Amino acid sequence: MKNKSLPLLLTVLLVSIFLIQNTIIVRSESTYGVISGKIGEEITVELTPTDDDGDGFNSSVDCDDNDPDVYPGATEICGDGIDQDCDNKDPLCDEDSGMNDFPSPSVDGDGDGFSISDGDCNDDDPSIYPGATEICGDGIDQDCDNYDLLCKVGDKNKPDVQTIIEYKKGVRVYVILADSADFLSSKCAFTDENGEYSLSVPSGSYSIQTDLDGYNPSSVQEVNVSSEEEIDLDIAISQGQKDDLRFFPLDIKEYKDLIESSVENNMVGSEFSIQKINESVYKKTIVLYDDIAIDPLNVTSENVTFQVSGEEYVGSRTLVLYLEHGLFNKSRNLTMRYDGFTLNSADDLDDVLDPDNDGSNPEYLFINSTDNGSIALVSIPHFSQHKISIYTETPAIIIPPGLEDVIETAIEHKEEIIAVGILIIVLAAFLMFRKSKDEL
Repeated sequence: MKNKSLPLLLTVLLVSIFLIQNTIIVRSESTYGVISGKIGEEITVELTPTDDDGDGFNSSVDCDDNDPDVYPGATEICGDGIDQDCDNKDPLCDEDSGMNDFPSPSVDGDGDGFSISDGDCNDDDPSIYPGATEICGDGIDQDCDNYDLLCKVGDKNKPDVQTIIEYKKGVRVYVILADSADFLSSKCAFTDENGEYSLSVPSGSYSIQTDLDGYNPSSVQEVNVSSEEEIDLDIAISQGQKDDLRFFPLDIKEYKDLIESSVENNMVGSEFSIQKINESVYKKTIVLYDDIAIDPLNVTSENVTFQVSGEEYVGSRTLVLYLEHGLFNKSRNLTMRYDGFTLNSADDLDDVLDPDNDGSNPEYLFINSTDNGSIALVSIPHFSQHKISIYTETPAIIIPPGLEDVIETAIEHKEEIIAVGILIIVLAAFLMFRKSKDEL
């Protein structure tokens, strides 16, 4: 009698592997909110003086450039409270001077130390005498100069300078998604020509900071984003020493301009760096420029593996990785795998930073000439979910073509496979029991 259990066992095993390999993990969608605003620098600009009232005197000397009867040297009208000649005084009319007639001009009638002969213009009031403190706008000549000091309500002159906000294009705005000793993740947007930015983030609490060449990072702004909430947040920046908020110091001067330009032109989906802290701890810094996710990101000796996922509307993007020396053995060549297949190398930096120029074929490029690290780039022609691995080429067991994905998936899902194996053993035992019973 033929043993029918073996084909059944093989069928169960193959179906189990297929299901594990093609399992789709459905993630619950978070409700998003929007943070937007403008970013600029407060600057002082000089204004050109104008003569708005047409009296021949511009605003730098005219104390009221809206009144053509007011200008330096104009005829004063006594007692009207208006400073026609711009000397900040209003002459008193004779009847308002307060001068009294005393029998003896040399007598100090009010005891303020000044007589009429000494110039006291009101010897009945001890608060009035030459040199007394003038009270503006009261119509009284306290200091006996025959004028009343006018009160200034603001400065009637137009200012020579004005403070304005100059909005900046190309400012990086970071929303910190996660921050710990060995992991920093943020989403980033750039301001447009009007200094405006907008970021869509899941509801939660975030820190926000800016970054621009030649400017200090802005102070950290803390915001709480609720479901479908729109938050308006303007941020001020000031000139100073730029501090790169993103990555460990990496000498990429030769390549920086081209990479930065590609980032600003929406050709780069993410930049991230990996820095070795010790033999088992790695500092991972991720900056996302699109609605994509890099999770998980696993780093071990001689190997970096990550999964990148995103919606189809993201289009094509290039990922830029900054790898500190020490992650890999420099005597060995690096290679990259994309969904289980070894990638072809791009011609140059321009080629890999243009993810559309090779159709649907992804490419990679390694740049190893920096002083303290290397740069790895991979172009992604279309987004869904992709697994990417960077590793050194070493002698390895030859794996038959087509089984790489199965083996990698099996390693990732070893717990599930163990469970399936137990199920198979139980099923096999049951079938063997049935067979033995039938034979009896």
